[in-house]
Amino acid sequence: MLKIFIKILILAISLLAVIQLLSIERPFYWGNENLMYKMGCVQDDIYKYDCYFIGSSRTHRHLDVRLFDELNGAKTKSYNLGSMGSLQPEGLMMVKEILQAKKDFKPKSIIMELMIMDHKDLTIDQKSNYYFNFGTLVYSLKYFITDDYMNIGQRFSNSSLMVRMSVANAFKAGNISKMLFGEYDRKPSEKGYTDCELLDHGYCPFELSNLGASGEEIAMLKKRRKLYKTHVQDLSKRKNFHLKQLGNLNELVVNEAALSALEELHELAANKGINLVYYLPPRLKEMEVNELLSIYKSLSNKYKIDVSSPDRFPDLYEDRYSFDLIHLNKEGSKRFTEYLAQQFLQLNLD
Repeated sequence: MLKIFIKILILAISLLAVIQLLSIERPFYWGNENLMYKMGCVQDDIYKYDCYFIGSSRTHRHLDVRLFDELNGAKTKSYNLGSMGSLQPEGLMMVKEILQAKKDFKPKSIIMELMIMDHKDLTIDQKSNYYFNFGTLVYSLKYFITDDYMNIGQRFSNSSLMVRMSVANAFKAGNISKMLFGEYDRKPSEKGYTDCELLDHGYCPFELSNLGASGEEIAMLKKRRKLYKTHVQDLSKRKNFHLKQLGNLNELVVNEAALSALEELHELAANKGINLVYYLPPRLKEMEVNELLSIYKSLSNKYKIDVSSPDRFPDLYEDRYSFDLIHLNKEGSKRFTEYLAQQFLQLNLD
């Protein structure tokens, strides 16, 4: 029995070693179809861009980089690398990989959306765990174990999920063909990766995402709008909760693991002469408000931008600028970009 166990163990270790060796040449963003397409566009003209935006759909749908560059007097040449469904660990990975790239990237600035580790959106599939390695696992465990807004049961459940995701990613044998033959598709698919993203340097508001989309995708957009219209009052609830917590900043407890990860990235950027700026987006869910406000408060003033405050930017919470509860429409995205560009200029970065 022991001999059989040893043989199985040797086989598993050998398989893992082969997979890891084959994965050396794959791009660091290989598991995200949206990023595969965008990075392909970037690499066609890699030296054209000197400012990258990293984040979730809030960045992808809201940040009009052409307008941002125009408002900055063409001091920046930006590309929007925001991705639908992107979560905090993927954002941290993207920034770190760009900072450590030896030749592909030479940015002057990276502007990253502050996000939380939203365990409710983490699933054991390729897009959610392709970036999970040992370092990500260690960080995730620290994140959940030290999160004061979770009970013991939630901490254990989430930590267990992180372990399973890391194991699933380590033995991702189903992707060997991609590793062997380089089958990383950088062409736009029918999932909303349309020409507007290419023409607008990665930016695509929801209103334009149905161009060339499948019937299923268009139906999803209509469903989002319909759902928003039946829950429009929830936008006021988010706004009021955010305002309430702004008055309780001193009582909010910061997640030390998240803060440490952001500070380490900032130090790495500074050592390379790159400006790494963190920004706080509007329309945060209640589960995001406490953690992100506490982190934002703890970051250096020189490298952070707040576009979330309902009292400073009340129009970003108005129905006329809404696509759904989380996202702004095209006109709202324009106002958001204007606010962010104004604050970026005020940082007076080199």
